[in-house]
Amino acid sequence: MKKKVYFRNFVMATFCTMLPMSSLFAESPFAGGDGTDADPYLIETPQQFNEIRNYLDKAFKLTSDLDFKDFTGWAPIGSFGGIRFSGKLDGNKHVIKNLTAEGDGEMGLFGTTEGGLISQLIIQDCVFKGGTHVGALAGCLYKIAVDQVAVINVEVVGKSGNFHGGLAGQVHDFVSLTNSYVTGHVSGMAGTGGISGYMEHGSLVKNCYISAIITGAERASAGIVGGVVPDCSIEGCVVISPEINVASPVEGRDASIRIVEEVQGGTPFSNNYVYAETVCAGKTYPDETDANSQLGASVSMEQLTSAEFYTEGPGFYISESNPDIPFYLQIWKIDSNISPYPVFVWQKSSDNNINDAVVEESEYNVLPSADGITISGLKGGENISVYSITGVNAGTAVALGDQAFISLKAKGIYVVSVNGVVKKVVK
Repeated sequence: MKKKVYFRNFVMATFCTMLPMSSLFAESPFAGGDGTDADPYLIETPQQFNEIRNYLDKAFKLTSDLDFKDFTGWAPIGSFGGIRFSGKLDGNKHVIKNLTAEGDGEMGLFGTTEGGLISQLIIQDCVFKGGTHVGALAGCLYKIAVDQVAVINVEVVGKSGNFHGGLAGQVHDFVSLTNSYVTGHVSGMAGTGGISGYMEHGSLVKNCYISAIITGAERASAGIVGGVVPDCSIEGCVVISPEINVASPVEGRDASIRIVEEVQGGTPFSNNYVYAETVCAGKTYPDETDANSQLGASVSMEQLTSAEFYTEGPGFYISESNPDIPFYLQIWKIDSNISPYPVFVWQKSSDNNINDAVVEESEYNVLPSADGITISGLKGGENISVYSITGVNAGTAVALGDQAFISLKAKGIYVVSVNGVVKKVVK
């Protein structure tokens, strides 16, 4: 009997050595790596990024920019009521762009995360629409560290439910969200914020800024976070948004939507600032001076485009204003070819973001007025576009003669493009 067993094992071992390795082990769908922290799975296509949902506890690293323009039917990775993403994603200074995703539940690149790290990633020119828990990065961040994530010219829409934010719908339980920013348009229902709709239980938002337009339908809608509960902290953040609109603000709390509208006791605020001309529920508050309050201190556009302000005020690590800081702390820079506001030291200009346009000398003139912008010195036939500084198209026209007018009521910084030649103007 023993001889037969030994012979059978010998035959099976010999047969297995003759099989190709792919028949013994499932082939990885990624471009390399083994999913460990030391050797993360490498991602170079949108299809490979989509495979993360099947490896939710592994480590990943982007090796190229990912263009999702031909991708349809996106479902967020990980879910609040199911298995959550608990791995690590190193964006490796790359861009995820042109993703349009819509559903009735949670929505974002990720649905819900629990644990792990996401860093050095840009999400650009995307649209996310959903119900409860909607954000560009994730519907809900839970027990995770997020650092150096930019959301550029992205539309986030909460169609129903609660918790809608530019970066995350909800920041829930011991989340560290640092050195990140949002531009574009964020709209939602109850609990809408430039960074997050709601923030809970020991979480931190630090050294972030928001220059998106924010529109909330109900209470708890604000510049940084819609609402917070105790034991959280919002530190060194900046609101540059031209408008924060709440259809039904809580009476007597109009001003508080500058930083956070609803505070359920004990949340500390420190070194937070707001553009003096930011319109909150139809009003401005240019005389606020307390940076350690729920309202934040008002600052000028001149300050908001100055490296010294960010270093001395909110405490951003701006390399050019403090060249003595170690290289590993050099996170931000001011580069007018990309944006008038801080960007990451590793960030490069992009072909499809109006904020990245190089301002050139031109023969035409731009004159702002209370009703709009007049462009003169034209020859006729030029294609004209006006963008907000957040990248939202505010109007287009074709010149019929030597001048053109684009109606525009809101104050702010705008970019006027005439046949690709751009000028920035303050209205």
